[in-house]
Amino acid sequence: MRILVHTLVLCAVPFILPIALFILESDTVQRASEVSWSLSWKLKVVPTMLATGNLASDVITTVGIVLCLMAALGFGWLKFHRPFWFTVVALIGTFLLMPWKLFGSFHADTRLMVPVALLAVCMIDVVGSRRQGQMLAAAFLILLFGGRITAITSDWIQSQPVLEQYRQAFRQLQPGSILFTVTADRGFRDPWQDGGYWHPPVRHAANLTVLETPMLAAQNYLVFGHSSVLFNPRFQPISDLQMQTQSPSAGPGPYRLTTDQELARFVDKAFQTLDTVGYGFSSVYLLMMDPDRKLSVPAGAAQVFEGNGFRIAKLPWTLDRPEGSASVRGKL
Repeated sequence: MRILVHTLVLCAVPFILPIALFILESDTVQRASEVSWSLSWKLKVVPTMLATGNLASDVITTVGIVLCLMAALGFGWLKFHRPFWFTVVALIGTFLLMPWKLFGSFHADTRLMVPVALLAVCMIDVVGSRRQGQMLAAAFLILLFGGRITAITSDWIQSQPVLEQYRQAFRQLQPGSILFTVTADRGFRDPWQDGGYWHPPVRHAANLTVLETPMLAAQNYLVFGHSSVLFNPRFQPISDLQMQTQSPSAGPGPYRLTTDQELARFVDKAFQTLDTVGYGFSSVYLLMMDPDRKLSVPAGAAQVFEGNGFRIAKLPWTLDRPEGSASVRGKL
């Protein structure tokens, strides 16, 4: 027991100074209270990370790896280095206990699976026996992963027309305008049940906006302290409105709502916020992520694009609106 405690202390010593500097100097310490942890998320994230959205490819890959691993264990092909076990167990324990939302970061726990996989490779040696069987297993795994890579590449090639639709839609938007984003999506969608939703992901459609048109995309993932790129303080109220969510444990993403009445309130808040900011945007657009079509385009707005689960509408915004005309609640 004393040896174990001594080992744990030695392992902890290198982290004392970085943690102290982080607490004293980091801007993200102020977000220490924003913590979210979910066991169901932990159990779901591992297979989700390994999934491609192609059910046949994922099943074949999983079955193939399991069969090869069973053969390797049955024939005694593998030799494990025990000193690595402690590190692997510690990383897995950290993954299970670590909040998925911590210090303004989202889903940092998912990245721990990468070093676990690399350590699993380092801690295993292949014993030189039954070389013919080992060569057959190696050739099978090469073909297996080659097929998986081919399937993923094929999915992305098939997604190119959809991506081009996105780009064409954003090219039509007026330069110098602003784009708000809302979603009526029900939340996480299983890649195996909604494969079309993930090729490409509808959730990240708005990220292409700034690549195609010089305009302001209100939805962003900029967190103070994480990057040298920050929202202009003048437009911070716009970012604050866009990043509001219906659930305090939600991650970054578009403003979530479920009814036309909630959409009306959001548009009302958006116009009031634009009045507060006082910047002359050329136009105001609303991107609605609504694969199930729960929402209606706001009255008075003109739909300019629809495709693959989302719509873009131009809201009735003019630079010379009379004082107090920001509210559109009566129109909607």
